[in-house]
Amino acid sequence: MEVIDDYINPKSTTIYPFLKVIQKPTLRKSVLTICVIIFLMSGTLTITLSKLLYNTTTKGRYEKEHEFEHPMFLTFMMFVGMMLCLFIHIIITLIIPEDNKKNYIEINKRSPFRIEVLFKLIGPALCDFLGGYLMNVGLMYVTSSVFQMMRGSVIIFTALLTVFVRKNQLRNNQIFAIFLVIIALAVVGGSAFAGNSSVINGESKVWDVIIGITFITSAMFLQALQTIMEEKYLQDLQIPPLVVVGLEGFYGILLSIPGMILLQMIPIPFYDDNIDAIISLREKHILIVIIIYAFSVTLFNITGMIITRSLTAMVRNILDPCRMISIWFLSVLMYYIFNKKYGEPLGWQTALQVLGFLLLTFGLFIYTGVIKLNFFGIENNEQNENIILIEKSEDNDDHDLFE
Repeated sequence: MEVIDDYINPKSTTIYPFLKVIQKPTLRKSVLTICVIIFLMSGTLTITLSKLLYNTTTKGRYEKEHEFEHPMFLTFMMFVGMMLCLFIHIIITLIIPEDNKKNYIEINKRSPFRIEVLFKLIGPALCDFLGGYLMNVGLMYVTSSVFQMMRGSVIIFTALLTVFVRKNQLRNNQIFAIFLVIIALAVVGGSAFAGNSSVINGESKVWDVIIGITFITSAMFLQALQTIMEEKYLQDLQIPPLVVVGLEGFYGILLSIPGMILLQMIPIPFYDDNIDAIISLREKHILIVIIIYAFSVTLFNITGMIITRSLTAMVRNILDPCRMISIWFLSVLMYYIFNKKYGEPLGWQTALQVLGFLLLTFGLFIYTGVIKLNFFGIENNEQNENIILIEKSEDNDDHDLFE
């Protein structure tokens, strides 16, 4: 969730042996550069490929070609990608050299698969599942760039939950940042209604955008709730980050299977023919995109973990706007170079998106402390300790999505 972006447990103290490579001065810069590139590429692919699938036609189990619009199946595949992190964790523990095993066991004295962990992950995993599905539904109705920028609303919900659930006080700078984010989201939402007939064509399209934005913002509330729950229940359990992602993927698969069965049985507008989605995998172009999507989720989580472990949270927060730019750039490229039914065109609505992006980025940087404003007065030390950093994965999720 990718999917987003909810891909780590930042409180875990687990040290994977392969992270020792980054501690070597001669390799650190090169390895981290590669990780950042893979992180941005995989994070961009998770969103872009999802939208690509929605616009791709397939016959499936019908004679007539139709678009591959199966958000629950895509949610299922997202969790498959997350669960792969669990197998990677197991492989890492098996190939550790003998001389490192004692140190590794000393760091991780208790099994990460104990009942306590499995039980406390149920709540976050449920939020991950519902949020991932809502985001995948919302993506059907808006462009990739609008989708990614609307995910910035997670800051608003995280701040509200921080105040009312965790009883923490926001700084003046953070309140101002939230105000900027609200304006930015209003501008981005307005851009979704703007443009030519290929973007908006009649009242039904207007309602589609409203539905899409509603689903995305609802998903962001669930993602923010997931963040709070993970901080409350998991921070003292010493769980390896790949195990957290993998187990949430496992729970997501368990929830997605009955979800697909249920949506197969209920009537329109919630009906989702997942049998058609499975049969569509016979077509190579669908299967290839699905496989790349699942592995992109896995790579996004692994590189996200390495970046979070090796770089400051400030750098991680700067990468989020970079991902927005890469998603928008790839969408425009696909529209003008490959096929107009994929991606999005340039138009006067692009100016609104750029304005919204600048406001959103400025708000994000102020909120997370990348940019420090002094015109609100000097904050006391106790308030400065309450800076809330958004360290989640779209992309889970992609989360999510992703994150």
